[in-house]
Amino acid sequence: MPRKHKRTTQRASFSSGIILAAVKRVVDDGHKIRQVAKESGVDRSTLSRYVKKYLSGGVHSLQNVGYWGNRSIFSDDQKAILSEYLQRSCRMYFGLTPQEVRELAYEFALKNGKPMPINWHEHSAAGLDWYQGFMSRHREISVRCPKPHP
Repeated sequence: MPRKHKRTTQRASFSSGIILAAVKRVVDDGHKIRQVAKESGVDRSTLSRYVKKYLSGGVHSLQNVGYWGNRSIFSDDQKAILSEYLQRSCRMYFGLTPQEVRELAYEFALKNGKPMPINWHEHSAAGLDWYQGFMSRHREISVRCPKPHP
């Protein structure tokens, strides 16, 4: 029987509108951070952090409230293109080794002008973590050692 995930915290559950309204009450109206945090239900330290960002001029609209996913090098379309290329090369009996896949990913990102981690440039290949993540997300691709037919 599958377990249902039950949320245990309030982290990242506030919209940018609620945070912005609370920040404006603190900055513009002069209310205390503790008071506004208690009334709006936003954590005091979270509200304090956004007030500091707002006052430093770094954030005006607070559109980036909450958590972000992992940084992705390729878009979904580009990942599909890369996956299709690997499958097509395998069908033509020209499978690539893991190192060659990593080098291909680096060249693909370079040609498309994608921002890459520094270690990709140093090694002229994608990282091992990227490769393992890509392979785990694309189960239709597998790397096998070639064996002679009996």
